[in-house]
Amino acid sequence: MTNKLVLDCFEEEEFSLIAINTSLPLYRLMYMINKKLDINFYRLEQDLDFQYDEGVAHFAIYSYFSKDYKAKAFLVANKSKLEAFHTHSTGTLFQDSPQQPVKLLMPELKGVDYLLKIEEENDVINIKTILYELKSIEQITAAYQINQDQIQNSQNLIVE
Repeated sequence: MTNKLVLDCFEEEEFSLIAINTSLPLYRLMYMINKKLDINFYRLEQDLDFQYDEGVAHFAIYSYFSKDYKAKAFLVANKSKLEAFHTHSTGTLFQDSPQQPVKLLMPELKGVDYLLKIEEENDVINIKTILYELKSIEQITAAYQINQDQIQNSQNLIVE
């Protein structure tokens, strides 16, 4: 007789997720968001790193904690160029470098440049207000909330 252990008390984390599309680099986007929302995101020392057969993708991540709302927010790039494990030199000084493949943190969200994840205890943050403020930044082409049911790879958003 075999025994099977079932873990059924696992609790899924509740969070709000906002997709952001812009051509801005992440550091510039962070500056604009910090200025507009009057907050202070800071870059984490460690990126979200994912290893693939052909290389490693580093997804930059910024963090903010609000003591007033007891909430954490993380802004992470959804796209990262793959850093190949092995590169071969052609031996010439001016060579055409091969295109680095782009990997997605959330493959089901192909058209999204950045993701804003908000974790809160009391449900006091008004997501619609945040969306309004983000959309008022001229360089952001789109900002919208993503339903958690759409997310297949939520484990990729585990930061801490």
